[in-house]
Amino acid sequence: MDKSYDVVVIGAGFAGLTAARELSLRGRSVALLEARDRIGGRTWTDRRLGRRLEMGGTWVHWLQPHTWSEITRYGLAVEPSPTGGPVYWLAGGQVHRAARRSSTR
Repeated sequence: MDKSYDVVVIGAGFAGLTAARELSLRGRSVALLEARDRIGGRTWTDRRLGRRLEMGGTWVHWLQPHTWSEITRYGLAVEPSPTGGPVYWLAGGQVHRAARRSSTR
């Protein structure tokens, strides 16, 4: 049996999921196609090194109102970034070290 849709959304990342939901709420029939075995696109969490690590769309900020509306809509938890130690980098063939500065001022 053939099934037709008003809209086909390709990709179940943040934009695709939001578009499919909003179109459905407006009465459109939607087919959502995703190649991976999960939804979320480039935003996903893995457990490595003994902790939960964001492997894709890592940080969100409360100054991103559309993102925060989706987080609150579904009651999702946000895990704060871990505090880090010193920062190291290689420049001019030498290893440099500096204290990590706080992002809050």
